[in-house]
Amino acid sequence: LGLINPDFIVDVDGAAGGIINANRDSFMLYDMKERFLDAPVFIVPNGFDVARLTLGGAELKDGGAFWNDIFGDKHFSFDYEGFRFIGINSFGCGGGAPLLLSGRPTVGCIGDDEFRWLEGRFADGVKEGLQLVLFLHHEPSAGVWTDNSGRGSIVFDGKSRRKLLGLCAKHGAQAVFSGYV
Repeated sequence: LGLINPDFIVDVDGAAGGIINANRDSFMLYDMKERFLDAPVFIVPNGFDVARLTLGGAELKDGGAFWNDIFGDKHFSFDYEGFRFIGINSFGCGGGAPLLLSGRPTVGCIGDDEFRWLEGRFADGVKEGLQLVLFLHHEPSAGVWTDNSGRGSIVFDGKSRRKLLGLCAKHGAQAVFSGYV
């Protein structure tokens, strides 16, 4: 990336390590991007970043609080050369995502507050004549993945997915980029 000298970088796969390591060292990859590429890095969280690690009903670590301490908001928006780039948290329901222990994807879901924020960013961008580009971790066009054995895994909450796709269509989002593809 340093050779192409980007104006900015958008990362849809979260920070390195997340709650599993839950210390500032686990975000080394993010720090390297910021320091060595001389370009701002915009990042949306993955499940390991905002998970709630629990044992027997007791919360051991709250990845969402840890994310907030390091990065601040779990969403972003910025304008660049006629575009509004928007990143949202697709782990926004139920206070955070359950920690992925099964090896299967955690379900994407966008909370009501995040939807209200997104609707405002979309509407304002349209009023300003900007083209809209959305970033999130979960891929919203497919609600279920099927593995080679034919077994399906729900990867995006149906209601949340339909609402997101409806907002994208209503406001004319030009592109959607995600981490799960």
